[in-house]
Amino acid sequence: MAMIPFFISTYMKNQKQIKKLKLSFLLIVWLLFLPNAPYLLTDFIHLRLSPMEWLGFDSLMIAVFAVTGLAFYVVSVKEMKQLCFKHFNQKLILKSLIILPFAVSFGMYLGRVLRWNSWDVLHNPFILFTDVFEIITIPIDNLEAWAFTILFGLFLKLVYWVFEKYLFDFMED
Repeated sequence: MAMIPFFISTYMKNQKQIKKLKLSFLLIVWLLFLPNAPYLLTDFIHLRLSPMEWLGFDSLMIAVFAVTGLAFYVVSVKEMKQLCFKHFNQKLILKSLIILPFAVSFGMYLGRVLRWNSWDVLHNPFILFTDVFEIITIPIDNLEAWAFTILFGLFLKLVYWVFEKYLFDFMED
């Protein structure tokens, strides 16, 4: 699941020409699956179930998957940003990129804590939207959701900034 947004953005990037309707549809699908890439970071909670003799191995395995998920997230966002700059208003894209890590973090919260999946948008949309509406409209009762969203959003913003500032140029050389 973590690779789906990367596959979508790479597919779209490699299209010589893409119609706006197809681009818009794939962009929505990409957005629905994007939280799955950094979601792997939340798998560290499973370490509490690891026997002590496996803790080092399990930690390493989860860390490798988490870093891979972050890489899929960052590269996918970069590719989609470049693609959207060609087809949409750049100011709108830049504003969307400010919100994106927090929307992704909120999706991670929905998955990790409330156990929603990307396909539940189609499978159980009314219950899902009721949960989302409640979190947004009653923030005082949902401080955990807001804290998770803000903290992970800031972390994703920092990770993307580090990649953009230091690693993308290095990787392209």
